[in-house]
Amino acid sequence: MSTSRRAPRYFASRLLSSLTVFAITAALVPFMAAAPARAATIVVPPGTGLGAAIAGASAGSVIVLSEGEYTTSARIVIDKPLTIIGAGKDLTVVRSTTNTTFPAVHNGETSAWFSVRSTGSLTISDMTLDGGRENLVKTGSILYARGAVTAHDLHLTNASYQLYYGFGMMLVGGPGYTVTDCTFSEIERVSLYHAGGSQDTSPALDPAIERSLYVSGCDFIGSGPGLHLQYGLETERGGRTFAEDCTFYGYSGLDSGWESAAAMGTCFKPPYQTT
Repeated sequence: MSTSRRAPRYFASRLLSSLTVFAITAALVPFMAAAPARAATIVVPPGTGLGAAIAGASAGSVIVLSEGEYTTSARIVIDKPLTIIGAGKDLTVVRSTTNTTFPAVHNGETSAWFSVRSTGSLTISDMTLDGGRENLVKTGSILYARGAVTAHDLHLTNASYQLYYGFGMMLVGGPGYTVTDCTFSEIERVSLYHAGGSQDTSPALDPAIERSLYVSGCDFIGSGPGLHLQYGLETERGGRTFAEDCTFYGYSGLDSGWESAAAMGTCFKPPYQTT
């Protein structure tokens, strides 16, 4: 008899516990749904939307490009840490079909095909990046970065906005830039440009910063004699570049008393300090 009288009370207790668990779970569902996507490895087949894959990737993701050709129909903005890997610089080719604006240090995001913001970083390797010069695409720079960049085994080619203007890489700020075993060719003006800052004045270099750009094992290929100005490697605005084991070919163009050069450091306005 005593057991039968306590049964309803036991059932009500179990029911209350179940309802409590359900309420807590329901309250947590919106927070669970809003959790950020995890980093992933994303394989993008040739001929598909590389730009969409980059835009949709979560921070820390690795985007893998197969052997073949890719095109992009818009500028690429990277505002998170990403890695992009091809099958080899002679096997994976990415081509631009989008005009950019006139190239300048301060407006790199709109003048670049690939733009790495200060909130992002990019590790990129094993592919050719073709700025579309042969198809009359205007490319101010193939890659512009304020965030950290590690580039390895790339071929940057066909970058031209107009006569005397067109850059391979424009790397602004630092430290945090490493370029190794890359090839630069058919670049209208400067293949690899590095500046310590983007404004008309730059602070004195911090003695603790030994280098803000490291370059090794790269080939810089100019267009030879002619009416043009080209520079393989240029550093200015307080940048510190350390380069080793690089080769430079064909930087012999002339125009209006100016000469092309394999490497150049510029200090047009004090207090610029470039090494």
